[in-house]
Amino acid sequence: MWTVVLKRQDMDIYREAISLTKNAKPSMVFEDKDRHRQVQLWKAANLEFSQSYDKPVWIVRSQEQWTQKRILGGKKTAIPQTSQWLWCVCQELAIYGEELIYQAGHRRWGIENKAFNELTQHYGLEHCYHHEPTSMLAQLLVLVIGFTLSSAFAQLQSKLVSTGKESAKALAKQMDLALEEALPWQQWFASG
Repeated sequence: MWTVVLKRQDMDIYREAISLTKNAKPSMVFEDKDRHRQVQLWKAANLEFSQSYDKPVWIVRSQEQWTQKRILGGKKTAIPQTSQWLWCVCQELAIYGEELIYQAGHRRWGIENKAFNELTQHYGLEHCYHHEPTSMLAQLLVLVIGFTLSSAFAQLQSKLVSTGKESAKALAKQMDLALEEALPWQQWFASG
């Protein structure tokens, strides 16, 4: 199952989706309170993605409007903004409806910003310690598992993080410093 963003305006499916939804009434209109946007959604069903992909796909198109505050000439100015997104969805996901596809399409950026940004900035993902493919995969898996476990711990178990007294980043720094401490390893291996 998959959802992809359609960006290439030269693709037949992009032009067809725009043509089918251009003068049609939106299938949904709502306010996205999390993103502070007015949203209109359209869907186009049973389109052909490409000649090599033989299953029909759905397109969800969003038109989003919001006001962005900027300082221009020393004064706060409200500038109206608009954006359009097209998501191509496999047939199996089409049953979930336009709003869920809209939410999932935008969540993708959250995953990219949160996970990959944090992994590269704070977990050393940008540095490859070995260049053998298996070593590279093992390093990536260890980093992702470590990131997932530490994030889950911070969000679910750390009272300092959950009450807002400490950030997850500060907790990660403390854990990193703890790993560098000289620990009495003989206690780990002592019998009895």
